[in-house]
Amino acid sequence: MLNLRNLYRIVLLPSMDNFTEIDLGVPTYGAETTIDREIYERLRREGQILEKLAPLSLREKYLKDGITLGQRIYLNLS
Repeated sequence: MLNLRNLYRIVLLPSMDNFTEIDLGVPTYGAETTIDREIYERLRREGQILEKLAPLSLREKYLKDGITLGQRIYLNLS
């Protein structure tokens, strides 16, 4: 049986300006982890995905310079 993980090594993660390339490496022989679980664990370990989203983390990430989220979206669109 063909394992999908054996076909993918590089994952492109979209960011604001372009894509970030993540190298998953060569899979370990006999590993039963699915590709989506492996990507999720990698992004969580690197801090790209949060388990729980608290209001404080939103404020620190998106509202630290005094611009509201709506203003930020508008500025990115124009």
